[in-house]
Amino acid sequence: MKKRVFEIFRSPAFWLVCLAVFNLSVFYFFVPDYFGLPGDSPSYFKAMEFLKGEYEGDIPYNRLLTAPLTLLSSIFLGFFAGGSEKGMLLTNMLFFFGAVIVFYRLALAVSGERRTALFSGAFFASNYVLFRFGPTYLADLPGWFFFLLVSLLAARYFDTGEKKFFFWSAIFSSVGFLFKEYGGLGMGVLALLILLSDFPWKRKIGDIILAGVIFISLPLAYHFYFYLSYGFSYFDWLALNASYYGPAEKSFFSLVKMLGWLFLAGWPIFF
Repeated sequence: MKKRVFEIFRSPAFWLVCLAVFNLSVFYFFVPDYFGLPGDSPSYFKAMEFLKGEYEGDIPYNRLLTAPLTLLSSIFLGFFAGGSEKGMLLTNMLFFFGAVIVFYRLALAVSGERRTALFSGAFFASNYVLFRFGPTYLADLPGWFFFLLVSLLAARYFDTGEKKFFFWSAIFSSVGFLFKEYGGLGMGVLALLILLSDFPWKRKIGDIILAGVIFISLPLAYHFYFYLSYGFSYFDWLALNASYYGPAEKSFFSLVKMLGWLFLAGWPIFF
């Protein structure tokens, strides 16, 4: 037991979590209205009220369609935290610290050096955007977490060739998509690393097709159910955004460019 505790204190991940706690405390005490309500927060609250049968206004299709597991997780934790709003904050806190640890592991898997991974993790744990839009009343952080987690698993599959990492990366990418859409962008990392691997081309093609089938199964089933229940699809959601913001502001491709492009483009540097 003592040895285990000592190993925890020696772990860089532990000190990165401590750094994240310190930074979060600074934000809490010195940034005015840090735990205020960002612009999209009320719509998530309405969606949770709708799921609990406590909301009688217009159905918040967008949040129910794009972040169902974030909403359900927040409602569940809300039973222990004293309300769905606090449950959402608690959900994001858990994903916040999880993202710090996963990012460190990802940096370690890519670089192979603990010092490099530690400094990379410190930059990540001190990133303003992570704090400002992460542990708050939004659904973005779960999407970031699953993107990083799938990227880590994909890197492990690239290094070892063990199928368990392949299957878990595809499964978590599918689950992450239902927390927030860009939680599924890790599939791009998996496909890219499969193409860059030393696997035979037959295996590469088979892996990518199988990953796509695994990934699409859960979101497709949910979206089909949602359309039958409410007559509203993801295409309707994209069309509404295009008409309100303009085609370039809110679209699937803007999500890919925002979260995925720079990250994916950086992978070839390491190979």
